[in-house]
Amino acid sequence: MQKPNYANMQISKSTELAFVRFFVSLALAAIMAIWAIYLFSFGLSESTIGFVSAIFLIVAVSSSFIVIPILEKYNQRKIIIISLAISILGFSLLSIITNLYFFLAVYLVLTINAVLRVNASDILFRDNSDDGKLNRQMSIMFCIINFAWLIGPLIAGFFLLEFGLRSVFLSAAGFYALALILFLILKISPAQKERDGLDKHILLNIINFIKDKKLHLPYLVSMGLQIWWGFVYIYIPLFIIKAGLSDGTVSIFIAFLVIPLIIFEYFVGKASEKLGFRKFFKYGFFLLSIIALALFFMNNIYLQLALVVIASIAASFIEPIDGAFFFKQVKKLDEEKYYPIFTTSKDFGAALGKFLPAIVLLFLPSSFAYLVMFILMGIFFFISLKIKEVIVPY
Repeated sequence: MQKPNYANMQISKSTELAFVRFFVSLALAAIMAIWAIYLFSFGLSESTIGFVSAIFLIVAVSSSFIVIPILEKYNQRKIIIISLAISILGFSLLSIITNLYFFLAVYLVLTINAVLRVNASDILFRDNSDDGKLNRQMSIMFCIINFAWLIGPLIAGFFLLEFGLRSVFLSAAGFYALALILFLILKISPAQKERDGLDKHILLNIINFIKDKKLHLPYLVSMGLQIWWGFVYIYIPLFIIKAGLSDGTVSIFIAFLVIPLIIFEYFVGKASEKLGFRKFFKYGFFLLSIIALALFFMNNIYLQLALVVIASIAASFIEPIDGAFFFKQVKKLDEEKYYPIFTTSKDFGAALGKFLPAIVLLFLPSSFAYLVMFILMGIFFFISLKIKEVIVPY
C-alpha cells in the first residue's frame, strides 16, 4: 500500500483564508457572548436591546448597497487589511468607553467596517476556491469558523469573570490583530476581472438583482436561517439571565450551540454536491419550526437550552451551503455587484429575528417569542419547497 506523500500536500488558498477568519470569528464570538449582557448592564430592557440590535443590522443592510463600487474598484486584499486595522482600533476603544452613546457611535462605525470586510473576504474566498468543490470548501470554512465560535464564548467567559465586561472588547482587538498578522503573512491574491465600469447606481443594482429570479430563493433561504440565529444570540442569553442563571452560563450555552455545526456541516457540504440543495434546506427549516413550537410549550430553562442546541443540527443543514447556492446562480464578473446585496439577506434576517420578537415581548410573555419563530421557520420551509431538485455541475 502506497503511503501518502505529506510533503507535497498543500493547503488551498481558500482554507488559508478560513484560518484568518478563525481569528476574526474568535473576536465576533467573544463579543456576541456579552453583547446583550453589556447593554443590559446599562439598564436597557429586553425589548429595547432587541430594537437597538435590529437598528445596527439595518445600518449593515444599508451599507451593503454602498460598498459595491468600492469592492469593484479596490483590491480586496487591501480592503481586508485596512478593515482589520480599523477593527483593532475600534474594539480597543470600546474597552475603555463607559458612555452608552459613545459606545453605540463607535460600534456603528465598526458595523459598517465589518460589512465591507465580510463582502471582500467572501468574494476572495470564492475566487480562490475550486469550482467543482465549492460546497465542500465552504463547509470546511464553516467548520473552522464554528470551532472559533465554540471556544470564543469560553474565552469571553474567562475575561468576563476575571477582568470584567469591558476586557472582552480588548480580547477581541487582540484576535483581530492576530488575524491581520496571519493575513499579511499569507499570499492570497484576488482574481483579476475585466469590467467596463463601476456599478455606482445603487437603485439600478437593486433593481437588476430583483429582476434576476434565480437570485430570489438563495436570498430568502439565507434570510430565513439568519432570522433564527438573530433570535437565538440575542434573546436566549436574556432568557438565561432572567431565569436567574449566571453570566458564565451564557458563554457555556453559546459554546455548546456550535458543537452540532462543527460535527455535521462538512458532511452536509460534501453530500449536497450529489444530493443538491433542496433536501437540506427543506428538512432544516422543518426541524427548526417543530423545535420552536416545542420550546413554546416548555417551562424548564435547562430543557429549553438543550433543545436550542439540538436545533443547531437543523441549522447545519442550511448554513454551510446557502452561500454556495447563491454563487452557483451568478456569474463571476457579477459577484462584486450582487454579493453585497445578497449578504443583506443575513443582516435583514438577523434584524427580523430581533425586531419581530421585540414587538411581541412588548405585550406578551417571553414564551411567545418561540411561537413567532415557529411561524417564521414554517414559512421558510414552504419557500424551500420551491427550489427545483436539479443538480447541475458547477
